Amino acid sequence: MTRARTAPAWTNETNRLLATISTDIRLQVRNGFYAAVGFLLVVYVVLINLIPPFDWAYALPSLLLGNLAVATFFFIAGQVLLEKQEGTITAQIVTPLSFGILIGSKVLTLTLLSLVENGVLALLTVGLDIDFLALLAGLTLASAVYCLAGFAVVSRYDSINQFLLPAFPWVALANLPILDSLGLWSSPVLWLHPLQPAMTLLHGAVAGIDLVQWLYGLLASLMWICLLVVWCRTRFERHIVARVGVVPA
Repeated sequence: MTRARTAPAWTNETNRLLATISTDIRLQVRNGFYAAVGFLLVVYVVLINLIPPFDWAYALPSLLLGNLAVATFFFIAGQVLLEKQEGTITAQIVTPLSFGILIGSKVLTLTLLSLVENGVLALLTVGLDIDFLALLAGLTLASAVYCLAGFAVVSRYDSINQFLLPAFPWVALANLPILDSLGLWSSPVLWLHPLQPAMTLLHGAVAGIDLVQWLYGLLASLMWICLLVVWCRTRFERHIVARVGVVPA
């Protein structure tokens, strides 16, 4: 008699992650997230062609950082609210699905969506004259920060009407590095801002980047992402798990 082999834990976790990613993508498509991004790109194409010749390399980092909020901060908030209303987030809590997979799937799918949108936007404005590695790193890390912040902020709310008014001050704070990028306001304090490291990489994508900027952009972003994950977990347990009155599997 042979004993059935048990699949390694990492295999089960990988399968759960892939299944959750597939579910999240279907939810995002069904609720118009992809259509909204497509519409925004069409609007950008029209506006770019209407604007007189312009130094897009100067404005691109600010444009990208500001634009990222839609497909990350607001989209993840919208998805969490939809899952609350449909009761799916309650169902996920009582399954073997870990918090890491639940949040990781949302961050991955929305980050990929924002990469496509903002990558196309970068090509439309500055073309191929760009450091694509720095662009990819900056967009990916900024998207992750925005997604995690959006998840943490929306966790306590149950409807879009409750969420929208408090959301805009958070987005305004998130966009502070844009003021420095445009020369409107500068302070050493901004180096402690969660999105300043990613903004450094975005600047490097169009203006050149050295090793110190790379290290700051990558390491500081990863530090903030780790801190935001802890914040998300705390908010998730306090405002979602505790309120539905179930014990996670």
